[in-house]
Amino acid sequence: DWSVQQRAKKLSKYVDGQFYATDFYSKRALAIQDSCIFGTGALQIFRDEKEIKAERVFIDELTVDENEALYGEVKTLYRTKHIHVDVLKAMFPDKAAQIEIAASPEESEWATGSAKTRTQMLKVVESWKLPSKKGAKDGKHAIVLSNVELFSEPYNRMRFPFVFWRWGVRPIGFWGQGVAEQLTGIQ
Repeated sequence: DWSVQQRAKKLSKYVDGQFYATDFYSKRALAIQDSCIFGTGALQIFRDEKEIKAERVFIDELTVDENEALYGEVKTLYRTKHIHVDVLKAMFPDKAAQIEIAASPEESEWATGSAKTRTQMLKVVESWKLPSKKGAKDGKHAIVLSNVELFSEPYNRMRFPFVFWRWGVRPIGFWGQGVAEQLTGIQ
């Protein structure tokens, strides 16, 4: 009826507004370009406070168990990202002391050539384990450093908070095949 049509139009406007607010279409274009080059491109969709956000994900930040991914589907996904110490402290103020310990010079010195440089960037791993079946309570979402769990919650959704694009689908495995790899034999 007419009232349902009006609600649907308003909902469509809201969704269009969210795509615009998150700059989804330009980020999607970059993720599709990544899929052409690397085989797989990804965007992460998440909520920050009360806002919906979309973030391009460099595919090398994502890890899956290759044995689990043999048939193309996975139940566990890891994202490894380097985040500045001050940003982490602002995100997790109750864990500031433990973040500071993780940022000690011994942990944060990276070899670059013959010299070592200090960095304020920490390796953060965010992981998702999907429930084993619909309604199961064994799913989990966590954010960790090498020495501390920053965040942990049950995860009940049956999919990851990512949108994936694959240029070419491989017969086995989770990752796609890019144009460069497909053209290797022709070169």
